[in-house]
Formats: sequence, structure tokens, C-alpha cells
Amino acid sequence: MVQFGEMLHTNKYVLGFRRVAIWGRGRAQFKPGWWWTMDVMTNYNATDLGSAYREYWKCPYVLFVEVIDNRGRNE
Repeated sequence: MVQFGEMLHTNKYVLGFRRVAIWGRGRAQFKPGWWWTMDVMTNYNATDLGSAYREYWKCPYVLFVEVIDNRGRNE
């Protein structure tokens, strides 16, 4: 987990992140996982995150990315 976060943070468009331990269920049984929240520049999008995730974790499965856009900030 730490290494994935460090890999994300090497991207100059990723300003920071946090992760929280959670429990949930998709197609598999109820199990623990991580909820990642990221602060990124507009140059980094959900497709970029999906690509990084799939490459790092070697994941062939569907990936759900929720985008919360805060356009109130110009930096």
C-alpha cells in the first residue's frame, strides 16, 4: 500500500493523497480494502489513475473511480 502511494506521488500532477481502511463488497465476498482520496492538478484525470492502478497492481478487473470536481480553486 505504501509503495503504491509513493508511486502516485512521484507524478508531478498528484499533489497529495490519503487512504482509509474500509470494508465493502463488489462481486466478491465482503472484504477489507482501501478508499483513496487524491488531490490532483487538472492535468491528471481518472484515466491516468486507472492506468497507474492497473499497471501497478496488474489488475484486469473493472475499476470504479469517483471524481469529485472542485472548480472553485484556480491553482
